[in-house]
Amino acid sequence: ELSSPLNNYILDDRGIIVTTNQRGENYGKQGGLMGKALGGGNKAKMYMFDYATGKQLLQDEIDVAGNVIGYNYDNTGKRIVIATANDKGSNKIDIIDVAAGKEAIRKPLRVSGNIRDIKLVSKGLLYITDEEINIMDLETGGDAWGKSIKVKDYVVHGFKDENTMYMAVDGDLIKFDAATSTPTKIGSVSLDGKENPSGMQFVNGGLVLSSSQNIKYFDLTGKEGWKVYRPAPGVSLAGKIALGVVAAASVAMMAANSYQAGYAAAGGATYKGQYMSNQSAADSYARDADNWGAIAVASFQAMNKRFKATRTTATMQSILTKTDDGKDEGVGIEIYNKETGSKEGAVVLRDKKPEYFFDDIGRIVFWKRNDNSFTGVFF
Repeated sequence: ELSSPLNNYILDDRGIIVTTNQRGENYGKQGGLMGKALGGGNKAKMYMFDYATGKQLLQDEIDVAGNVIGYNYDNTGKRIVIATANDKGSNKIDIIDVAAGKEAIRKPLRVSGNIRDIKLVSKGLLYITDEEINIMDLETGGDAWGKSIKVKDYVVHGFKDENTMYMAVDGDLIKFDAATSTPTKIGSVSLDGKENPSGMQFVNGGLVLSSSQNIKYFDLTGKEGWKVYRPAPGVSLAGKIALGVVAAASVAMMAANSYQAGYAAAGGATYKGQYMSNQSAADSYARDADNWGAIAVASFQAMNKRFKATRTTATMQSILTKTDDGKDEGVGIEIYNKETGSKEGAVVLRDKKPEYFFDDIGRIVFWKRNDNSFTGVFF
């Protein structure tokens, strides 16, 4: 039995390592028998059990900084580096000496942003978050670089091999040599339609950066090659008019409820005042005003929304756009080869938010036409 729900497990040679979820702040704070039954504190724990008997192999369970979301062994195999996230949004990297059954550093390294990846390199543990990139020194638990690479808008990365990584970070294409653990800018990244790359893949002696409407090839020196850009289909005029009506009505309702909130707070009689105090009525009207305001904002945003529905496989990527399948024109998908940038086919779906996937080996697109049927078309 564990002190809180299972979070993760690691199949170690010495036994199965189990980590538990960090419990919420109110967990175990009840008084009396219930509080004792639930236990106090809100720490995540690490255990190790014998595979055959289930016996606890550690002298004591180990407190860890939060829910374990990733791990990696050091070069000795005796220590595990774990990436954690806790209930308060704090993300940390910790080192556990499994052989000794205790933490290997004085305190976990706190990092900015959500942890995307961790990997052992020559100088320590490379960690990548959506806000910073750095290397953790495994001996001290501190940063190996004096200053992190800061991430403002985006970071995508990929490992070409064990020693070489490429990163696209805020407009820069960076090559990372694991032998020296130093980053080098080799080029710039600019995608059409003001998009940021969301994926990276190594193909045909280079790499491809992709997004909803873009595919762009670079050689491994950072030189740009071919590219594909297809604009996303926009909202129809009729749709914009309908959304405009919703937005205008929402603004009117927001204003009306804001007025009623102020009137009730001042002591005026209101409809809700029949059932609640003036202050309660004022609070209720204020919440209604906020809700209508949120609807208005969403409606205005939707008027300019570009619908996107990208799918990708190892060799191909589809792009949702206004396309031509040779017979008819309309909203659909175009499918491109990621090694050459050539167009492999197109299928008109007449749906700006299709639910579909494609089989690049059988060259079939399957999409859901309605709640009761789906269709398959060769491309």
